Amino acid sequence: NEKSEFRLNNVGFSFQGGFMDGLCTVEDEVMKSFFGSSLSKEERKDRLSKLLIYFELNNYQKRKINELSGGEKKRISLIKAIIKKPKLLIVDEPTAGLNEKLAHKTMSYLEKISSDSLALVITHDNVDPSKFGLLEVKEKSVKLIDEPADIKKDKEKREGYRKIKLLSIHPNMVANVVFPDPDSPLIK
Repeated sequence: NEKSEFRLNNVGFSFQGGFMDGLCTVEDEVMKSFFGSSLSKEERKDRLSKLLIYFELNNYQKRKINELSGGEKKRISLIKAIIKKPKLLIVDEPTAGLNEKLAHKTMSYLEKISSDSLALVITHDNVDPSKFGLLEVKEKSVKLIDEPADIKKDKEKREGYRKIKLLSIHPNMVANVVFPDPDSPLIK
């Protein structure tokens, strides 16, 4: 149906638990994310290789998921979510179990891709609202606590920022949100 197709082509999820087949290799598990994609096999493998290098998992393609540490699984789950370059990315606790260097690298990557994607990052970590914005979600309502510094300064960006709608989030969660460029089709 139309909603399923939209989700398949436009939304990336990275769940806290990972939900991966432990008997699959890293490459096979990540390639499942390309279901329905028109990208060539070469392009898919190139994207995988670049992301594995960035997240310090080079040469992990043939490793089985059940041989990985919790932090390695966390990074593979994130790679699965971002490899198709979704317009909406929902990430649950992306830095849990990662050392400080990898946690910083992960958040930097999410910030970098936010020019093309809306990234909803659910985390208990302290995140700089001047870069990411901060929402509090309680009893099915969303309250803006702080917004990114560049949004505060630019009236046009601020208008686009306020058009973003959150459809459904678990109550009593705090969500850090990476906002897309104001020219993004997501906020028009």
